[in-house]
Amino acid sequence: MISITELGKSYIKKHVEVSNRAFDELISKMSEDEKRECINSMDTII
Repeated sequence: MISITELGKSYIKKHVEVSNRAFDELISKMSEDEKRECINSMDTII
């Protein structure tokens, strides 16, 4: 079993928050067609 320290948990949480902000910024700059294509690609992957 893997044990993650509190410091490790806070590092992971911070990384996720920064990644989410970067992704949100990228999405906000996309055209409607690009957003639709991204959604279709995500649906295919999932």
